[in-house]
Amino acid sequence: MDQYVEEVKEYLNSNPGLTEDEIVMYVYLDLASRLRFDADFFFGGRKKKSEIYHKASIITELNKCFDNHKIICKSSAYIFEYILKKLGINVVTINEVNPLIKYEHVVNIVISADGKKSYQVDLQNDLTNIHYHCFTSNFGKNIYNDKEYIISPLRQKQMHQKLGYISDENPYLDDYVSQFRMYMPSDLSLAEQVNLVLTNIEPYPFLNVSYWERRWKHEQMLKEIFGSRKLSNKLHTVEFYQKIDGETINNNGYFMFDKDGVTVYYYNIDTFCYEAYDVPSFAQKVLDEDICYRQGIKGLNSEINKLRKQKVKKI
Repeated sequence: MDQYVEEVKEYLNSNPGLTEDEIVMYVYLDLASRLRFDADFFFGGRKKKSEIYHKASIITELNKCFDNHKIICKSSAYIFEYILKKLGINVVTINEVNPLIKYEHVVNIVISADGKKSYQVDLQNDLTNIHYHCFTSNFGKNIYNDKEYIISPLRQKQMHQKLGYISDENPYLDDYVSQFRMYMPSDLSLAEQVNLVLTNIEPYPFLNVSYWERRWKHEQMLKEIFGSRKLSNKLHTVEFYQKIDGETINNNGYFMFDKDGVTVYYYNIDTFCYEAYDVPSFAQKVLDEDICYRQGIKGLNSEINKLRKQKVKKI
């Protein structure tokens, strides 16, 4: 982490005149772009979770988390505190006390140099927002009312522009989602609207995003565009995976029923959007690329069996 602190100092020397809040925001954005949530904590058993959580404030463990780019709320908060204090900024780390939660959520409180202003930041809960170039909705909040901002959304946007996080050519993803919602062609059927969104879901590449993070973000985007009920029992999530060199590589997907049958959507990591297939075409792709799936897709198994029988006959 000390090497990172020196890198930040070099950046600040090259960009003089940043306010304290802008320095905090710069570290917040840059640090989040380097970190990922530790899936071992999310999916691990009770013993693993306890071990990760209780070690998450020890300096040696924090350096490991930083080097491995894997964090939970507690480690990200203590990493953030360590770095900001090295930069001379007053920050503390606190637990959000909740007797119903075994592993309490941990956040930071930033205190201005004159002591007249303080606000809460939650780096872990903004990770996906920052990875997907969205507004930092968990930055600058009132300590006593998380629905109120001390650093207003307008001020945050100004900081984002100044720091190069957004620009006219590279706006928030939130704006892209809003355009879909506002300007969706009304003459398209629901299936056609879904196809339009999924095959254009990411306007530019979002690198180093995990499978689970992508799944959560895409589901959130679909809800924002279509509402929570419109796609109920129509669009279904599928977990695809491939075994490559002994490693399981997960991939995102959906399938949808409409009057013409079933359409399968398979995420392409090279184009950053979903590809649409009818069931026979996708069955061939499954066989060609050795794709596995954890949920059933209507008609897919029978199509795969047909293709296998055809192959045997040819032999």
